[in-house]
Amino acid sequence: FIGERMEGAAPGKAHFSQKRDRTLFVFFDAYNRESFAWFADLMKTRDPDEQVIFVVHPPVVPYNARSTWTVFGGSEAVQAKRQQLLELLGKHKAIVLCGHLHKYSLVERKTSEGAFTQLAISSVAYSQQDKPGDILHGLDQYGPDLVELEPGHSPDTVVQRREVLAAEKPHIRRFDYGNFWGHAVVNLSPKGIEADIYQMLGDVPWKSVNLIPG
Repeated sequence: FIGERMEGAAPGKAHFSQKRDRTLFVFFDAYNRESFAWFADLMKTRDPDEQVIFVVHPPVVPYNARSTWTVFGGSEAVQAKRQQLLELLGKHKAIVLCGHLHKYSLVERKTSEGAFTQLAISSVAYSQQDKPGDILHGLDQYGPDLVELEPGHSPDTVVQRREVLAAEKPHIRRFDYGNFWGHAVVNLSPKGIEADIYQMLGDVPWKSVNLIPG
């Protein structure tokens, strides 16, 4: 994302923002305590005509068995801050780009302030012989039973992880999931923002998804 056509100072911290045309790229450091206050202040001065693309390592919205591996997830002490982050992303109709869980997913989440989308991709290639697995699509596929995708993961937290997914389910209004590695090409145009999703070493998109929240 960072290049000669991007506007903004060179990053001095792991959280920073830069602009290109009418798009504001926000690079959020999920592991720095200063990041949230910085992001909240940034949104106060955001041009309302700019599209916000929020780039972060862990997901904001849980989407598989590891439902506590999210920004401000897994701890009651930070749930208020997590709710504030969700509402900020919804208010500004952000597009979240993330990774961390090494799975493909597209989620659209509504909040009291609006909706945002989250796209996750895994670029970790374990083997060229891998085949896509666990392809899920539709709201009926999202819920506590996602923990069964990895039945051996952290048996002592199954109840907690199911509760997290159950609490999220009423707020989810679009869901895609796949266990495969690959890459995505995000296309920004006057018509909108789409991502072409590629599985493994494929040179033809498996599918194209609209990233603009409804």
